[in-house]
Amino acid sequence: MAGRVTGEKRLLLLFIGVLSYAIRLGLDIDCGCFGPEDPEHRAFAGLKLALFRDFLLFIPVLYLFWYRRQSNSWDSKETAGKSEEEYKALLGADLQKKIVIYCGFVKCTRSHNGALWAKKLGYARVYRYPGGIFAWKGAGLTTEEVK
Repeated sequence: MAGRVTGEKRLLLLFIGVLSYAIRLGLDIDCGCFGPEDPEHRAFAGLKLALFRDFLLFIPVLYLFWYRRQSNSWDSKETAGKSEEEYKALLGADLQKKIVIYCGFVKCTRSHNGALWAKKLGYARVYRYPGGIFAWKGAGLTTEEVK
């Protein structure tokens, strides 16, 4: 997802730049796709409208970029006050072991952040169980207590 957000952001910035430059030059560009009588011609004609649409499209891209940044930052609220080093000690030294991370319920985001951080710390086989602990136990899967 990171590459897609960055790619979309770059393309939108390119389009906004090109449209702004064309408006500054006073160009009136029409692709000729719609005839003057078509309702689409009125709806999609004009560089200023296209620039406005691109700015509107840029809002969700900025949100996704912000969300990605937020989920990649170590937040002590989300980790019960534990540090990054304590998390790595909890996961162990074996970077190839299978690690399954889950939350207490479906809408919790801590398992997502924990899985991202485990990957960032170099663990290769990290999985997130989105159903939470209740779905995990409901499926008859085993758990281990951390001491």
